[in-house]
Amino acid sequence: MGCLRIARAAKDFLNSAIFLRELYPNKTEVVRALYEEISPLNKEAQKFIFEKSLDRWLELHSVEMATSAEDRHKPEGDRRNVLMVAAGELQAELDQRERAIADLTLPAGMGEFDTAAFTDRFISEKAQMRLRIRAIQSIKARLKTRCLNYAIEIERQLEAQGKSQAFLESVQNDVNNFFKGRSDDVFTKLHKAAQLTQSKDKEDSALLLTEVRRAMKAAADHFYPPASGTVICVDGKERGAWRRTIPKPITRVPCKTGGPVNVQRTTQRRTRPPRRILASIE
Repeated sequence: MGCLRIARAAKDFLNSAIFLRELYPNKTEVVRALYEEISPLNKEAQKFIFEKSLDRWLELHSVEMATSAEDRHKPEGDRRNVLMVAAGELQAELDQRERAIADLTLPAGMGEFDTAAFTDRFISEKAQMRLRIRAIQSIKARLKTRCLNYAIEIERQLEAQGKSQAFLESVQNDVNNFFKGRSDDVFTKLHKAAQLTQSKDKEDSALLLTEVRRAMKAAADHFYPPASGTVICVDGKERGAWRRTIPKPITRVPCKTGGPVNVQRTTQRRTRPPRRILASIE
């Protein structure tokens, strides 16, 4: 069935199990068919897939019209109202029941009492067969509806993904066209990063992060080039260029006059202390 192919191609394991149960009502066959696909999942995920697919299968194959009069008064869990039939056997089952009803004819040359007894028996059997035909037709209609709804859901999902992908491709195209004529350095780095996204190698993935960082730095340098002296900020005020001071760990220097002296080194320009301070320390 087409929905099963779509679900397995999309790696939708839950719906794959649901549609496989329609082909194989036996759980063993479903597990054997999905073993390679769901083996990377943990035990809890596999248990959820099989239990949820069984609940969905019971919802579709539970028909009240196929139960007898005595079963209708029993609790929900004790009723024999589940028709176990595979999707590939639905049409063959319908044809077989129709032929069986047509074969229920009275033999010629029977007496009045025998004819009455056979007629009463045939009416009861035909009623049971027609109830089973109605149940099979109901299951067939439900299955078609489920497949149609799943196909519509997949179409909407692909449409939403296509819109997102088209938007990203449009933005990427606009960015490349912008930098192509303004900054060859940024365009080259962006093009290199785009090429590395197609690779599955771990080293290329690490290199991709490096290329993205380089592209961002090159783009920042293009829009906001480094400047020295006084600059005009966004708020309109003039400010002088400043240099960030990165503190380093504190070094404790022993001192003869008392306890240790804390010295904090920075990345600023080193200056030699006055001679009298050195003399006091010594």
